[in-house]
Amino acid sequence: MSKKRLLIAAGLTLAFAVTIFLGNHGTVTAGECSIIRILEEKGSEGRLISIAPATLSIAKGSCVIWINWVPKQEVKVIFREEGKKCQDATSAPVGFKIKMPENCYVTDSIPLGGTSSLVFNQEGSYKYEIIAPGHKEGGSLVAGLGEVKGAGEIIVH
Repeated sequence: MSKKRLLIAAGLTLAFAVTIFLGNHGTVTAGECSIIRILEEKGSEGRLISIAPATLSIAKGSCVIWINWVPKQEVKVIFREEGKKCQDATSAPVGFKIKMPENCYVTDSIPLGGTSSLVFNQEGSYKYEIIAPGHKEGGSLVAGLGEVKGAGEIIVH
């Protein structure tokens, strides 16, 4: 009778271990994601936007999360150069879409505390800009999408 209990306990332990191993295989954990903060800076020209970090180096398969910490200003993240290339090199987009005919990869408007994210699956350098949607005072405009407020780069190795 004790052999039977021992076999049942061993079988249950093995089944539990296999379930844990298979359940965790291929998942992305918070330790594999990087956060880019979009921040407000006070300057002589009024409100400015900064990106921290402006250049981010990550491993292939890592996710990047942009979070807007700018009060009273919605922003968008835009990959203007080769937007389709960026779309093809990433997965799990949250808030991103291709905008035609400009061929850019752009987020919806991100409110204060809002986020957008991508998982980068291919090595390379990906330059992006932060724009203020609908904003038309000075600065350079992106195909009617808004004013450029900052720029950053993600380097995937």
